[in-house]
Order: sequence, then structure tokens, then C-alpha cells
Amino acid sequence: MNNKKIDEKLNKLVSKIELLILHNASDVETIHKIRTSSREILSLLDSIHLDCSSIKNIIKLSNEIRDIDVMLENFLSKLPNELIEHIDIDQIHSVLLSKRENDFKIFLNYLTSFINKNLEFLNKSSSQTKNNDNNKITLSFKKKELHKYRIFIKKQLYYEKNIEDLNLQKINILTKIKDILGSINDNRNGLKILKKNINDKSKLKNLKLYTKTENLKLFEQAKDLIQLLEREI
Repeated sequence: MNNKKIDEKLNKLVSKIELLILHNASDVETIHKIRTSSREILSLLDSIHLDCSSIKNIIKLSNEIRDIDVMLENFLSKLPNELIEHIDIDQIHSVLLSKRENDFKIFLNYLTSFINKNLEFLNKSSSQTKNNDNNKITLSFKKKELHKYRIFIKKQLYYEKNIEDLNLQKINILTKIKDILGSINDNRNGLKILKKNINDKSKLKNLKLYTKTENLKLFEQAKDLIQLLEREI
């Protein structure tokens, strides 16, 4: 991966951040685009064994904002009525929006400092690279392992989208896998947020069962696509 490509991506990221700061844009799509651009740059840096903690912090400081956005826009709306009846959804919305507002202020302050700093790209040690290569990442339904595999798929996708000889079939499959694994992650995060706002153990038990059932269906879809990806490779 050449440095020119990375420079282009960095310039686009800075432009997106400047627009957010200018308009104080806390909308879902703007933040999502900044996160996606940041992850793409990190993946390209990883391909040439470089690291940048400043860009990683963009992801870290926006994680909970994104979780709340997905919770409010997707997770709650997909739950069957019988699972959320007698739950004070308005109260949950109010609590989450208040937290999101506070998180966004912190995020905005960081982005303001980010565009004014000189980025440091650090070389990864050869031992670190070797250890990472030796730890084979495999698909698992367990949360921690699934998260690692989802990041692994994202890195592959961003790399494939930025090489000269594009394999559109491979990109399409990787995108579908990324989206499915992302849905599983979003469901788990949504349930985690609900646990903090619902005291009724019976309701929580039913929500856990529903979420796990839906995630297992998604997991099977991901496995089928991964098998297809392996044949494509």
C-alpha cells in the first residue's frame, strides 16, 4: 500500500472532521462516516506495519455514541411489541440522548485538537507483528472472539477496496460478512444498554432469549458467506 493513498484518506478524514466542527454536526451519518474513514486509515497503516494512537482515539471516543445511535435507530425498532410493552421507552430515550450529548461534547473537543496536531505514525515492532501473524483469527459466536473476527474482516475489506486490482466479488462478500457481524454486535450492545435501564428480570430474560435467537440466525448466515469467501480466495 503506497503512502500517497494513505495521505489522500487522511486529507478526506480531516475534511470530514472540519465540517463536523464547523456545523457542530452530531448527526448519526456524519459520525459514522468519520468512524469508517478512521478505521480504513488504520487498516491501511496496519498493512505497512504502522500505528497511530491519535486516530484510534477517534474510534474509542465515539464508540458509545455509535452504540446509542444504533440502539435508538435500529435495535429498539426491531423488537417485537410483546417484548417492550410496559417498558418506558420514552424514559430510555431521554437517558440515552442525555448521555449521547455529553459524550459528543468530549468527542468534539478531541476532534478540535486532533486537526491541529501533527500525527505520529509509529513503527510496530517486528516481534509484535510476528505474534499477530501467528495468532490465527477464527470465527466464534463468543463475544470477544467474534469482535476480533469482525475487525479482521473489516481490515480485509478496507485493504481490498484500496488495491489496484479490485476483486468486486470478494469486496461484496466481505461487505456482507461485515454487516452481518456488525448486526450481531449491535444486538449485543443494545441488550447491554437495556439491562442498565430495565429492572424487570422476566422482561430481561425474554429479551436475552430473543436477541440470542436472532444472533444465531445471523451467525449461520455469516458462516455460509465465509465459506463462500474461502472458495473465492
